[in-house]
Amino acid sequence: MTQPIERILIANRGEIAIRIARTCRAMGISPCGVFSEADRESPHVDAMDASWLLGPAPAAESYLRTDRILEAAKELGAQAIHPGFGFLAENSAFARAVEEAGLVFIGPAPESIDAMGGKIGAKALAKEAGVPVIEGLTVETDEQALRVAKDIGFPLLVKASAGGGGKGMKVAENQAELETALESARREAIASFGDGALLLERYLRKPRHIEVQILGDTHGNVVSLLERECSIQRRHQKVIEEAPSPLLQANPQLRDEMTGAAVRLAKAIDYRGAGTVEMLVDESGEFFFLEMNTRLQVEHGVTEMVLGIDLVREQIRVAEGHALSASCFDRNEPTGWSIQGRLYAEDPSQNYLPQIGTLSTWRSPCGEGVRVDHGLTSGTEVSPYYDPMLAKILAFGESREESRRRLLRALEQTVAFGVVTNLTLLKRCVESRAFRDAELHTGFLSENEFSLQPAKELLELASFAGGYAALRGCSDALAPLGFRIAERRPTRLLLVPQGGDEERPLALDLQEGRSGWRGALRENAGSLLGDSTGLEEIRFSERAGRIWVERGAHRVAFEVHRYEGELHISGGGELFSLRILPRFVAPGEGKREPGACVAPTPGTVVKLFVKEGDRVALGQKIAALEAMKMEQIVESSRDGVVAELCVSEGEQVDADTLLARIVVEE
Repeated sequence: MTQPIERILIANRGEIAIRIARTCRAMGISPCGVFSEADRESPHVDAMDASWLLGPAPAAESYLRTDRILEAAKELGAQAIHPGFGFLAENSAFARAVEEAGLVFIGPAPESIDAMGGKIGAKALAKEAGVPVIEGLTVETDEQALRVAKDIGFPLLVKASAGGGGKGMKVAENQAELETALESARREAIASFGDGALLLERYLRKPRHIEVQILGDTHGNVVSLLERECSIQRRHQKVIEEAPSPLLQANPQLRDEMTGAAVRLAKAIDYRGAGTVEMLVDESGEFFFLEMNTRLQVEHGVTEMVLGIDLVREQIRVAEGHALSASCFDRNEPTGWSIQGRLYAEDPSQNYLPQIGTLSTWRSPCGEGVRVDHGLTSGTEVSPYYDPMLAKILAFGESREESRRRLLRALEQTVAFGVVTNLTLLKRCVESRAFRDAELHTGFLSENEFSLQPAKELLELASFAGGYAALRGCSDALAPLGFRIAERRPTRLLLVPQGGDEERPLALDLQEGRSGWRGALRENAGSLLGDSTGLEEIRFSERAGRIWVERGAHRVAFEVHRYEGELHISGGGELFSLRILPRFVAPGEGKREPGACVAPTPGTVVKLFVKEGDRVALGQKIAALEAMKMEQIVESSRDGVVAELCVSEGEQVDADTLLARIVVEE
């Protein structure tokens, strides 16, 4: 018997809430939503017919409050709740509470969530279903872990028994690393899932991460919708995904074995709705069960693009009591190829440190075969309270190469200023020979070590464009700097590229004469005065809101905006942020005192590794902060003595908060 749903409460935020709302509207269903104090002005709130305030910014006081979400559903008149992904999506207690409240939970039965919720239990069920597994053991104490390590051997993978998404997951190459990994993984596991149980298992060094998309209904049907390759990761979290997998597309027999195993496991737990069985494939081609995600995946869009199936629509239909659509049973081959890049607010050059701030300029790409799932606008605040993923950029093509080229073009068109992102890293990955040749494994990023710096000549041309716009007031976002050092001398600006050193600024000299512009760019200039000889001819022109810069035979168009003392420049497929140093202030003035250990981002101090008076060495751990669901380690910048600890464990701190002072021992 089917039960039509007229209004759905989407218990999530950001791009996934908007994406689910889009399908609701297409089905004639009214979407309503929830938000925290931090998300009052977020686009996902505007995407709903109605929304309900849950509470303060921290997730534990808003998006994780079952009572507030159920209250919202009642007050807004929803018959069903869709949890999206993350937050409460894989929480069986939440699913039961929804059903006990007389509402429909758009997801699997609570019993299915329980069956796959713990990694040890899930492995046991997978083994019973004939799915190969990597043997592992749950440990409660460090002593147990050391005994297990002797039996299994190194390297070892330490991971949270509950949850997923790379949280609480560490690799240990030896006993010393294991002791550190256990402590850190346990803290992350408790912070993310409220469960500190850990699992130890053999670590595969260069596996491929491949997942099978599953759909089931209440009529006994379970199907696989092919697979996705998710091997490019950092911190055991996915960065680039694609469907189909290049490995399985070339090996249909292995595909049949893996999809068949996934279907057997899903049937063993009477699975309904959308889910994903994740597996690792080693270099010999042997595959092993990793875990099952009993929810919609972040990367579900690539499957939708190659099969033409709306997975959210199928989730809702199953929740209404319908059987799976006929199209789900005859899609054994992909019709093309799709690749997705995840745009994160993080700094790859600083070990993927999460970033916060105002997204001053946002422009998503467009074009044939391009899809962008996001919840962003210019002015969006990226807070420390939630996951740092900003958007998903997808491309579709008839072949993998066409999809790759379209994604690369889409990434080049994407404009995201104000917050450091991994956009450049995504571009470097997609344009690399290793990615083009599908040489994929979970160590792809560390093995290739892509340069995040733009070509020097392009940086110089962008600097000329920024300086010209600043002096002429060309952009509607710019005002002229309004000074000239002298009529016979060029104007000099000191610029620091994003991630650059104030001690080594770029000196941009520009001079306008009767015959045109002349200029030069020098490194490590040191002041606003100095040598201004060696100027060369530079041509500038303005058309359609862009500045064309021509030097010699090289000519490139740039868009320039100014935001809070920075020049934001896009052109040549790259983004540039150039900070203008204050006039007549020596570079480095006011620089942080030597030996200061500061918080790299807002967060909670979860561990202090030292006491006042301790002797420390360069690189020694001082403190651990938890921010944006990740743990960040702050290290000493010098040898010395801990003169002062300025914070305590459990304290909330802002970015650049002084945590400790290290002084040189006399």
